[in-house]
Amino acid sequence: MYRLALSVLAILALAGAPQCQAQSQAGLTLLVLEIRPAVLAPAAFTRPYGRLLAAEFGEVVRDSANADCLKTKGIERTALAERTKPILLRQARQMFEIIDREIDRAAFDARLRELAGPNVKAEWARVRNDPDVNAFLALYSSLRLAVAADAAIEHLDRAALVLRIKLVRRIHPINTGKVELYDANPTDDYQRKLYELVSKSKSAALARHVELAEAAEKALENSLKRESLLKITSSVQLMPSLERDLADVCVIR
Repeated sequence: MYRLALSVLAILALAGAPQCQAQSQAGLTLLVLEIRPAVLAPAAFTRPYGRLLAAEFGEVVRDSANADCLKTKGIERTALAERTKPILLRQARQMFEIIDREIDRAAFDARLRELAGPNVKAEWARVRNDPDVNAFLALYSSLRLAVAADAAIEHLDRAALVLRIKLVRRIHPINTGKVELYDANPTDDYQRKLYELVSKSKSAALARHVELAEAAEKALENSLKRESLLKITSSVQLMPSLERDLADVCVIR
């Protein structure tokens, strides 16, 4: 049962792992399958880890903004924090929307019914009444939101580097050199707790929920628009308006 639980989590982890770009995009589809981008983006940055990432982004923008440009536009450096959060949320939402368009949801629903039965949605709703399933979903949701925030920052950081935008330092925790920021990533802790829950639980409902999750994973594999997905080859393509958004707050090339 542990293998089944983490089969889904393993693909989710691709979003934050140093994999090839095509693999990363395939993993990110799981982040937008159940939560629409308009909801996923703000939710990811309201959790503690997301807030830390957002604060780091704001500090980098503040320290990178061109002084002459700020003066010309009449922007106080201390006011930049209020302007950076909307930029981050817009870029994250845009990235998730691009990925979301690569999922054929009708094909997903049809394939899931083939794999798990015609009443899969009703069955999934039923098993979610189980306390262990509720606990699993709470942990899984927290894990997914942490991965979503981390993935958005990772692609933003990489896009800025490729575009040669003049940031005073990198943004993603793995590139900042800030151990405290890197250690704040809660994904390992959530995965450990999920493992403990699944391995110790005697709930038949949780076992079935995990089986349904695996079926959903397989259904998703057959529901991606792979040809167009593979054409999304860079972080710049996932965040096409980043250069303009940062120029608006005087962070330029």
